[in-house]
Amino acid sequence: MNINLQNILYPYGSLNFYFLLLIMVTGFLLLFSFVFTIYTIVLRITNYYNERRRQQMEEIWRPLILSAISEDRKRLFPSKNIKSKDESFFVEYIMRYAWVLRGEERDAVNKLAYPFLDKFAEKYNKADPETRAYVIRILSVIRFEKYIDRIIAALDDTSPLVVMVAAHALAKKEHPQYIGAILNKLERFETWSLNYIASMIATAGSDVAPELRRTYANKSLSLRVRSIAAETLWMIKDYAAADIAASLLESGYDRDLAVTSLRLIKAFGHPRHLPQVRELCKIDDFVIRAQAFAALGAIGERPDIDLMLKALNDDSAWVVLHAARGLVSTKYKSRLLEIAFSEHKHAEVAREVLQEADL
Repeated sequence: MNINLQNILYPYGSLNFYFLLLIMVTGFLLLFSFVFTIYTIVLRITNYYNERRRQQMEEIWRPLILSAISEDRKRLFPSKNIKSKDESFFVEYIMRYAWVLRGEERDAVNKLAYPFLDKFAEKYNKADPETRAYVIRILSVIRFEKYIDRIIAALDDTSPLVVMVAAHALAKKEHPQYIGAILNKLERFETWSLNYIASMIATAGSDVAPELRRTYANKSLSLRVRSIAAETLWMIKDYAAADIAASLLESGYDRDLAVTSLRLIKAFGHPRHLPQVRELCKIDDFVIRAQAFAALGAIGERPDIDLMLKALNDDSAWVVLHAARGLVSTKYKSRLLEIAFSEHKHAEVAREVLQEADL
């Protein structure tokens, strides 16, 4: 075997290669840093001048806009005063006034943006999700009725952010007739909190109750969609929903739907709904059982007291809690006092309920 000892001890060729590679990497990093620094400086200068120009434009626009919302509305703001490159900013500037004004003043200001909205809306198709959501938000505030089809179509957007903005725009007390568009797309909200969606829809007020009742009672829809409708009915205090809840509980149940239905019966129920409630007090699911006892405590009659007394020995502390709350207003609260000061496994629950009732 022929071994070159000099190449082993002094591998200058390898050293030259790695030294050259180090120089190239260092040079690239220096060049990158230089380019990035120049870019940052140019960007800051550009932003500075753009901001200054915007401030100057605002100073020009402000008195003209204020004159448009004054009592003398004969002086209209000429759209030709707005350059093409400033149209989007002008629409955004109008939005600031639209947020705080109401009535005729708001309408007068919004009309100033009308000539530019079609072009502004074109941003939607090719923009990023944040910009698309912003476009929908502005269109819904400044000229909702004209762009209602676009807002409803945004419920099918691939971005959850856009869908959320569109849903909030539609769920308004001023136009409850569009709540059906949201209910038809509730499957898009599968990953959202049930309470959050219900709270959003509830802002539309009691006028949406008929549509919600139909959704709640529709067995062809998903259980989650129906649960959302039921939760919303509870939030808007729809007394008629209790009859639907009792009817649904007769023919089987899902946990979420059953719990919300029982909450409806607890809040708006009638003794005629007791057969369904009593039946659910006996099932294995402790979550449903607890809500059933909560409803029983609200609408129960004299024979139901024995059922609530027995529930004080239930394995579930939640069931005991709701049964105990139902007994507080009866003459059998003495039984709670006995448990509270005993070695009973639910003595702490009894003490908590008595403390709630200030007894």
